Amino acid sequence: MFVLGFALAICLTPLSEFFLNLIPNLFKEEPLDTNDRIRCPGFRDEATCKSHGCVHARVSHGPSCFMKKDSFGFKIEEVSESRDGMEVRLSNLSENTPYGPSLTSVNVSITYITAEIVRVKFLDNQNERFQVPVQNEFPLLQEREKVDHSSLAYEVLIHNKSDIFSFEIKRLKDLTVLWDTSIGGLMLSDQFLQISSYLPSKNIYGLGEHTHPTLRHPLMYNTWPMFTRDQFPEGDNMNLYGVHPFYTCLENSTNSHGVLFLNSNAMDVELLPAPGITFRTIGGIIDLFFFVGTDPESVVQLYTSLVGRTQMPPYWALGFQLSRYGYNSLDNLKTALERTRKADIAQNFSLAIGVTFASIVEDFLISESSNHHSIKDVEL
Repeated sequence: MFVLGFALAICLTPLSEFFLNLIPNLFKEEPLDTNDRIRCPGFRDEATCKSHGCVHARVSHGPSCFMKKDSFGFKIEEVSESRDGMEVRLSNLSENTPYGPSLTSVNVSITYITAEIVRVKFLDNQNERFQVPVQNEFPLLQEREKVDHSSLAYEVLIHNKSDIFSFEIKRLKDLTVLWDTSIGGLMLSDQFLQISSYLPSKNIYGLGEHTHPTLRHPLMYNTWPMFTRDQFPEGDNMNLYGVHPFYTCLENSTNSHGVLFLNSNAMDVELLPAPGITFRTIGGIIDLFFFVGTDPESVVQLYTSLVGRTQMPPYWALGFQLSRYGYNSLDNLKTALERTRKADIAQNFSLAIGVTFASIVEDFLISESSNHHSIKDVEL
């Protein structure tokens, strides 16, 4: 019996050492930066990642290839006050980014649009870049009102910590920081522009158009692509018909604010666990509007005061629409019309028939080679 017990002790000793060595690894914490990593998109292996100036470190969740906070950013050269805001001149910290040469000199224009709306725009000082022309129709930008600086609901703070530019948007009432770009990730090149920020809460809503499983978005490094295309919803996070780079944040205090990223190039938005957010686009400029409201309704009111109020549609347009993609002949279309009439369903205006009637899917050209060439003769 003594011999058996001694033998078991000898056999179990290596196993006990194994489990003792395993326990610390089971409870070992991951690096602190796992919740606010700014992804270096497009680099799948370690060698490619590092060769482009990014850092590679695997974690259980989040990107393995990411950028350090002091990489590819900008430093402040000059700050000046203006009548309705501030101007900040920046120079790059690195001549190159993983996606091409960095813009050399950048001007950050901070404009107090109203007491509750502030604009932050990044402009290339050496080259003119495309800006979304629809802003020329924005009511608040056409009829600028004089802003009393003492009545501002926000404060814009400029930082140059360790010679790295960042800015904060702070709500003055309760000192909540709405945006804080000290998270890093600011990158400006010709065909890759990126800006990231910490967020004050995890209650983020908006950012269309996709099939969102919930109104409140998950913040687990979820990436939402944005570029309009003729794609009906099929699940996942694929980009659909529209683009609306605007979100509302319900803060922990129950106050709310909104952010519009005014850009019409292909883009994506990534939500970080920190909580944080990253906007990326392949052209144009970084043009941000911040709406400092008190609740979600007031945020939307501020937003529509900038871009314009929605027109009230005619009453008849609020009814049902008979619409189908795939009427393969004019006879089928006529049959659908007649069937609708026999069912005593009023036909107020039109019947939507998709784009199969068109010449190479051009909405205003009827194809002479299709079965729909006589569609213009149909009486509704």
